[in-house]
Amino acid sequence: MLSLALMSTLFVAAPSDAETASWSAPEAVRSGKETCVTYKAQLRGSHLVISADHEETWHTYALDNALRVEESLAGKPSLGQEMPTSIKVEGVTPKGGWLQSRPEDMSQPELRWYRWGFSDQAYFAIEVDPTTFTGLLTVRVEGQACDVSRCRRVDVALKVSEDNKAPKDAALVTSLEPARTK
Repeated sequence: MLSLALMSTLFVAAPSDAETASWSAPEAVRSGKETCVTYKAQLRGSHLVISADHEETWHTYALDNALRVEESLAGKPSLGQEMPTSIKVEGVTPKGGWLQSRPEDMSQPELRWYRWGFSDQAYFAIEVDPTTFTGLLTVRVEGQACDVSRCRRVDVALKVSEDNKAPKDAALVTSLEPARTK
């Protein structure tokens, strides 16, 4: 029989239905039967938040990867660049620019190959005008997911409804940085 203290610990550690139910249905990018990255979204206060959960060895690229590459090359030739993540939203009016988790520097300067991206978990967010929310919005995420030997196209559509609202989370939003723009 479980002790009362152990049962209390298990109950507290488990996420509540409200925490898990507020995200949209997850959409996975796969390579065969293997999951590369899974996306989900929700409205948190006045922000639309997208979560990207990468499987071990897989990564995706920053919203501003192309600009970061351009800055790093400073006019020198490149061996190419990775496709950045792109996010489009329909069904609510965005206010301002995108925020993203701090990208990791995945560059190999000795090869003149520059790239910034995400592994493990990453977040993207944008402030929206909640008065323009039509009750259902579509978030389209495009880009590429790669491991050390292969890449897969990212092209997922997330549906966010009234059921996918959560309280404001200032700590999450303030932990993100603005995606660079020209």
